[in-house]
Amino acid sequence: MLSGRFDLINAFASGPLFLLILLAGCATGGGLGPIPDDEPAPRIIYFKASPPNVIPGKPVLLEWRTDNAAEAEIEGVGGVPIHGSREILPTRSTYVLTVSNATGRTVREEVYIGGTDVPIMATPPPQVIFFRANPPSVIAGDGAELEWRVAFAESVRISGIGEVAPEGSRSVDPQQQATYRLTARNSKGQTATEEVSITVAYLQIIEPQQESDNAPLRRIEEPVRSPDTRMITPGTLRIVGGLPAPRLVAPANGARFNHFPRKTRLRWLPVRGAESYSVEVQYCQRDGCATNVRTLRLKEKLRSTEYVFDFVGAQPGRWRVWTVDAGGKSGRKSQWWEFRYTR
Repeated sequence: MLSGRFDLINAFASGPLFLLILLAGCATGGGLGPIPDDEPAPRIIYFKASPPNVIPGKPVLLEWRTDNAAEAEIEGVGGVPIHGSREILPTRSTYVLTVSNATGRTVREEVYIGGTDVPIMATPPPQVIFFRANPPSVIAGDGAELEWRVAFAESVRISGIGEVAPEGSRSVDPQQQATYRLTARNSKGQTATEEVSITVAYLQIIEPQQESDNAPLRRIEEPVRSPDTRMITPGTLRIVGGLPAPRLVAPANGARFNHFPRKTRLRWLPVRGAESYSVEVQYCQRDGCATNVRTLRLKEKLRSTEYVFDFVGAQPGRWRVWTVDAGGKSGRKSQWWEFRYTR
């Protein structure tokens, strides 16, 4: 009898039936076990509408915040950032927010607007809520930030930049006076436009006639770029030491990470005249970097334009960079850029 059983096993093993059974066992996890998913599950912290009841012809503000999410979509609105807000003119009584993490796990939440008797609205024309430059006037070589928010638009484009999200910001570095035009378009082809201009001033050299703190200043009228002087306001000039602040590149302001170990690579653009760079990294409490921050790293005498380090924990952090010239004098510090690790 035992010999007969071995003959049967050998027959299976030598034929395609054994391969079929083996594949079926693998597909159902037999012997191998499920592939572990270490990615934290996505979570919707809140999803709400303001006001909760419809006023005919008036928009409603949808607001949401998520955690451990890679993508987000609102049914009837489309793809949206993983946290933010969007003004809508309601065409339904229920809106569903769906978020997913990097492995495809999803979670959904509904918000109700005005019960079940919300009137169907016609497609509203696009609306530019704001489009501004901060600051509106810069010195050549310094950057500015464009900020915008648009409602009821399927596509948004900014001249010189291209397609952008309905709400966001973008760093620009104009070398001469520049005008940016935002165009919002809805599904019916209706458009709304808004323009914003940035005025660019040039540095003027001011230098002492002799090497003395009390020496009178000599003004050179033609516009010239010089890294160690600044024109503060039109007609008011003074000497300001130090090179300009480096322009930060990555990680972007507001970046979120969920990888472990928390190896982080900071990158910025080179500054002409810089002998070295200093980088400061701070860690913050879980509710953000507005208060109670502490320095984690202060790295000096960097010759390259990048710095790699391991972050301290699953929490927010921020970083900035400044230059040091050949004389050991520190330049202007960059703005703080924030990031967050979720695990």
